[in-house]
Amino acid sequence: MSEASGVRAVKTKFRTRLRVRLAKPLTTTEKSYVFVVGGKNVILESQDRAGTLEGATWVVFRAGGFETEKEAQEFGQHLKSIVDFAGVCDRLGVDVGQDRATSVFTQAGIEAIIPTLPGTSENDRYWGANIHGLMVMPDDEHNRILQVNIEAKVTADPKQFYGCIAELGENWPPVKPTVTKGLWLLNQALLTSESVAQIVLAISAVEEMGQDEKWSPNQLQIIERLQAQVMDSADLGEERLEVASALKSIFKLSLRQGVLRLLVRVGLPHLKTEWDAIYGERSALVHGTAGITDRQLEELATKTVSICGAIVLATAQLDGCKIPAAARLHFPAIPAPIEN
Repeated sequence: MSEASGVRAVKTKFRTRLRVRLAKPLTTTEKSYVFVVGGKNVILESQDRAGTLEGATWVVFRAGGFETEKEAQEFGQHLKSIVDFAGVCDRLGVDVGQDRATSVFTQAGIEAIIPTLPGTSENDRYWGANIHGLMVMPDDEHNRILQVNIEAKVTADPKQFYGCIAELGENWPPVKPTVTKGLWLLNQALLTSESVAQIVLAISAVEEMGQDEKWSPNQLQIIERLQAQVMDSADLGEERLEVASALKSIFKLSLRQGVLRLLVRVGLPHLKTEWDAIYGERSALVHGTAGITDRQLEELATKTVSICGAIVLATAQLDGCKIPAAARLHFPAIPAPIEN
């Protein structure tokens, strides 16, 4: 009703909801905790409001009573920055998200689910997107955020695993320590679910093996001639020693030079361009200049592991290892073995 009829309209207020992921649950049996941020009470609780914080890695920060949606949004961004900063300070690890949904229901899906929910009210409003990050909504008890709880188990085909062991067991020659280290690093990349870690570890596996590469005899002759020429330049005095020392240091190949030589040696010279591309992406990630979406990051991780895995296994093959058939399915870039 209008104010003229004697009933004052109730102005809608807003609340902010910040949903984040913790690296590990908090050591507490409490269901909630209250902070004061900028004069506002902020409630922290498990995403599952019936559960305790002790078992939750997905948690929600809530604050209400904002007069406008803009005010709630500004406070939420401030809160998000604080939580992000605190996660580093406490060495806990917090993913504050990018304000995107981790699960989404269509309007048709919402309408189909509502009749199955207990205790529903005609005043309830249903949100089909469960946002990882910041979300602003009316500040009342009629918000219902639909979420999907899925427990999934990913398993591997045992036949392939058993087959690989059997094939490798037939003929397992001694491999170089760098190959062993490369295989270990690649396994670490496969064990982690974090895309950035997969990329860094997989590239490190290849760089490790690239350190076995050397200059060619002709190139070594050129370096030695340059050193001799510098040492013969008596008029340069002590400066010649510094130059000679610098020339001596280039006896060791750079990481990139080592990898490029490795690619040629194992029969994968065509991967040079792709190697430079994924290495450049890795550098951008490390220096915070990548600017790619989560999906693109996952795709880059998959591609990086595939390329680096092929290089690692191709190197092992050159050392005399028989590559199992299953490996060629997962890493199709592995070249055919060289017939003696």
